[in-house]
Amino acid sequence: MVLKSLKKIQDRVQQKPTFWAQEAKLDFALDMVQLMERRGMTKADLADALNVAPPYITKALRGDANLTIDSMVKFARALKGKVCIKLTEEDAEQRWFVLYKRPAVANARGDTPWAQLDVAGIRGEPLTDLVKNSHETKLAAA
Repeated sequence: MVLKSLKKIQDRVQQKPTFWAQEAKLDFALDMVQLMERRGMTKADLADALNVAPPYITKALRGDANLTIDSMVKFARALKGKVCIKLTEEDAEQRWFVLYKRPAVANARGDTPWAQLDVAGIRGEPLTDLVKNSHETKLAAA
């Protein structure tokens, strides 16, 4: 009975645009924290880079700031990152992965070997067949 009531409340809340806006802000804040950690930046460092007061950084990281695309880009550029916005169908399951290109010696044609690409979040293990197969599938479909 309680679970049914909670499910109804959840369904009702998820119908509101503010729920989805807050989720997007929190996703962005999480991405900011991850980039800050990778860059070894503190909130004070980021505030200095943006020329803003440190409490604004805290507010943004809590998801409380009313972020515009312009402000998101400013955060991203200060973190040496970029903003990626993707619109999908409501029932689509979306998954992101980031490819990092390690410095590598290119072959004679100037191509970087696939094994030199890594997927973020998979402990830096080489990415090989997954991307090759995906790339070949796209080429075959073209």
